[in-house]
Amino acid sequence: MKLQAFFWAALGALGSVVVVGSGCSSGTNTVLPAPPAKCETAKCAKGNECIEEKGETKCRLLCLAQRTSGTVQGCPANFNCVAPEPGKGAAFYCQAGKQLVKTPGEKQWGAPCNPTGGKEANPDCDSTNLFWCFGTAPTDAQAYCTRYNCADDSDCPAEFACVDVNSKPDVVDAKRGAIGATVKVCKRREFCNSCKLDIDCPPDSNGRLQACLDLNGEKFCAPACSRDTNCPNEGRCNATLGYCEHRAGTCKISGELCSRCESDKDCKNGGACTKDDYSTEKFCTSLPASCADCPKTVGDAHQGSCINQASDPLKGHCVGVFLLNGQPAGIGCYTPNRK
Repeated sequence: MKLQAFFWAALGALGSVVVVGSGCSSGTNTVLPAPPAKCETAKCAKGNECIEEKGETKCRLLCLAQRTSGTVQGCPANFNCVAPEPGKGAAFYCQAGKQLVKTPGEKQWGAPCNPTGGKEANPDCDSTNLFWCFGTAPTDAQAYCTRYNCADDSDCPAEFACVDVNSKPDVVDAKRGAIGATVKVCKRREFCNSCKLDIDCPPDSNGRLQACLDLNGEKFCAPACSRDTNCPNEGRCNATLGYCEHRAGTCKISGELCSRCESDKDCKNGGACTKDDYSTEKFCTSLPASCADCPKTVGDAHQGSCINQASDPLKGHCVGVFLLNGQPAGIGCYTPNRK
């Protein structure tokens, strides 16, 4: 009897499920959405292809990743040229970035600005869209408009990187700020800045074309060259490749004395990121217990020295010194000695 009762109870439960199902089928039918139409490149607008990104395939605008001239077949405002995801094709395409500009136009990314117009409200920059004038001195002839306070590279166009820079000097103040005081800014990718594609590297400040060089496992922006004088002070021409490489043999930032740097944040143990007024080379100093502890030779076999001027904010720091006709001419670890 117990077994029979269990059987009928189970059957009753099953019947209830069937009834519920029958009730649903007798009501209003639910119309399921039609599956999305398959993307067909032939139906895309000119210059577009069907490309998959994060599981979604749709028509996307193609772009040129290699830089063959000063002009690049790039992307519209607020888009960057990117490589496809692994296994998703070979075409480079335009991907929406985070650097949204409400009204794209002139006086924005990389537009030249006169430092005499100030920083935040420079008339040469579109301050309405949060573009300020960036430069390293009140007399910086290469100052340009960009955005400050970025979070990461995706806040900047492909040719710019979000980096920490020393808060001073800038276009309004020639003096160095407090050691360790930095700000974030979308800064043009220059020699030794990391990159993924050629299109990430704009022409340098002298108008020389740059490429994203892959050397010794590092990918960095490098100007084209035929001789050493085509390169920044800290670089030399790799004649085999036709591009500049760092005299230290690496663009990596280690934080030690003579390491390449972008700001004080890149330097260890109280060191600071500094440069000579007449050189492009930026390097880390070190802060020893006393000047007697400064090494005699640093960097590219340069003379080691200690800054001892009382008025210098880097008093007591170890630096490298380059020579002119055998005499100290300025600070630097890789800037060549000159006769």
